[in-house]
Amino acid sequence: MGKATKIIFDPVFMSGNKYVEIMVAGLKERGIEPFSLGQAMRKPALFLSIKIAHVNWFEGLIGKNSLSLFIYFLRQLLKFSALKLTGKKIIWTLHNKKPHEEGFQTFKQLLFNMMVRQSDVIVVHNKASITWLEENYNIARKKIVFVPHPNYIGVYGPILENNSVRKGELRLLFFGAIKPYKNIELLIESIRGIPEKVSLTIIGEPSSTEYANKLTKCAEKMPNVHFRYEFVSNDSLNELLPLYDILVLPYNIQSSLNSGTVLLAFSYQRTVICPRIGTLADVPEEGWFFSYEYNSPEEHIVSLRNAIMEAFKKEDPHFFKQAGVELYQQVRKLNDPKLISGKLVHIYENLLGENKNYRDI
Repeated sequence: MGKATKIIFDPVFMSGNKYVEIMVAGLKERGIEPFSLGQAMRKPALFLSIKIAHVNWFEGLIGKNSLSLFIYFLRQLLKFSALKLTGKKIIWTLHNKKPHEEGFQTFKQLLFNMMVRQSDVIVVHNKASITWLEENYNIARKKIVFVPHPNYIGVYGPILENNSVRKGELRLLFFGAIKPYKNIELLIESIRGIPEKVSLTIIGEPSSTEYANKLTKCAEKMPNVHFRYEFVSNDSLNELLPLYDILVLPYNIQSSLNSGTVLLAFSYQRTVICPRIGTLADVPEEGWFFSYEYNSPEEHIVSLRNAIMEAFKKEDPHFFKQAGVELYQQVRKLNDPKLISGKLVHIYENLLGENKNYRDI
């Protein structure tokens, strides 16, 4: 595309969201000038001149109560109508099967269905998402384009050398915003009754004091479960990760398709315990992480506990360090942000041209 080609890329900024930062930086390096949907719409001449709109998480709703959520829903409909009426080509990145947060699911699903049906291209970050879309929606395969999720190598500072050798204890880490939908109670329950040489540390800022108290109560009489209710800053991540053997991510497979946290772990030479979501299914060499499947919350506890015990029983004290190195090498090659930005620009070019077949991009 030409120098400083203007597009809508929304959101163009999210505080603390490095995914958006990486994508926007890559596009700018390739001569793309991205604007948020709001920025573009506030300048009618700019909005009318832009031919490409690439949106992320458009199906989500933001609000503190039902009225504000409904108003936000109506605003999303109006924004999408404005994009269509002005003839823009719409690219939508599918991140999850549905928004993680509960509530107002009917309206979220209406937006989701609208994006599936009316977007010109659907970008997916793993190949399992292609299968999921084909099985659940009758849409043309050619409008679905696989573009890998970018890695996070160097984004949170340098990789710090981890010279520790595991000596019996398995140190599990869960970090990030502590919210009810993240299955933290289920994770605590999965630890109950297993050897105390398996320790779990949960670090993050809770959504409320009440929820923090609930989690603390869940872990009563469990000395191997530790809490640090504090915000995890981006600057401290590269220091935090080497202190633990493995990240444990008990995702809800009813909503999850991708995990940036999995790729963050691999980017900093850590391995994971995680359900077999699409992100893990795309990793070529699977022997370096611990994945599992489940069909119910009760089965999730059992499957997660079995995966934890599988990791605990690893006899090689150097396994976790070696796993981190191997996984790092894989995402360094397959999830290179420069590769991703090139694929996106290719999509934009094809949308504005005559070639409508994106399957080989």
